[in-house]
Amino acid sequence: MNEKKLISVIVPAYKTEKYIRQCVDSILNQTYKNLEIILVDDGSPDKCPEICDAYAKQDDRIIVIHQDNAGLSAARNKALDICRGDYIAFVDSDDWLEPETYDSVMQAIHQHNVDVVLFAANVIESGMKTGVRFDYFPEGTIKSASEMMQLTLEDRVGGQVWTKVYTRKCWNNVRFPVGRLYEDLAISFKPFLNAENGAFFYQKAFYNYRLNPSGISLSVNPQRNYNIFLAFRDHYEYAHQNKLSSEGVCLARATDFAIEYLNNRIRSRVTDHVECKERTLNWLNDNKPLIMACDQLNEKKRKMLDLYYFSPAVYRIAYKIFVLISEKK
Repeated sequence: MNEKKLISVIVPAYKTEKYIRQCVDSILNQTYKNLEIILVDDGSPDKCPEICDAYAKQDDRIIVIHQDNAGLSAARNKALDICRGDYIAFVDSDDWLEPETYDSVMQAIHQHNVDVVLFAANVIESGMKTGVRFDYFPEGTIKSASEMMQLTLEDRVGGQVWTKVYTRKCWNNVRFPVGRLYEDLAISFKPFLNAENGAFFYQKAFYNYRLNPSGISLSVNPQRNYNIFLAFRDHYEYAHQNKLSSEGVCLARATDFAIEYLNNRIRSRVTDHVECKERTLNWLNDNKPLIMACDQLNEKKRKMLDLYYFSPAVYRIAYKIFVLISEKK
């Protein structure tokens, strides 16, 4: 296979000194060698900065960026601004790749003329593989760019960027929203707006995804649902403005997480982040006619919203009573 095409691999690093060597070694040991590996030290307070610098001295394919802590989005954006690859991939610094990942990706691109390749991930818990996720379609499935945009808008193909390799043009004028959680979900559909030749699906788990009990995806925190709400709000606004068939699904998803965010605030007795609460309430109120006419809302959420729109105060009291009863059980 022609290895002239360069793949830029973007690896943000923050508080992962325990795992980052396994991550970087798995990239260096790829059977596909034409790689540009960009390690972004996001102001990590542990030994990640020194580890990154040491790797750069060992292998001239590695570029290290040091920046003050600004979050995952800012770290990825910084790398996107300087990367030179024909293709762009992402790896989180506590995860790692199987050795043949990029060889397999380039083979699919060469044989099927696609702009994006997707693959599954092994789930790693306490050092053990416990399952496989993100295997959305049978091996060899090809979806057009417009189909992929719809699938990602509706979250039927997840937003995680580290199970995908993209043609460089997919990221033209696309960047991650800084200061938000679930930043990849928020922009999951946007790279496909720039794609022309669609996507190829592997079912094989080339990626090893380490579940961190203290990580964002497993944390119990109202702000988690708030940021997912923001992501689906962005999906809905795009679908609504462009009169897409995904509009109803996106509206239902945004509404689900808006009400769950408010429920979590009540359950957790949260009183801070008032501006987030007000933004969510305003969105629910501004979109009330569309929300209540949305066929994709499930019956449970519709009943919640009926009570909420009747009286937010009564809704809060009713939900507090529900929580108390649930806790006693």
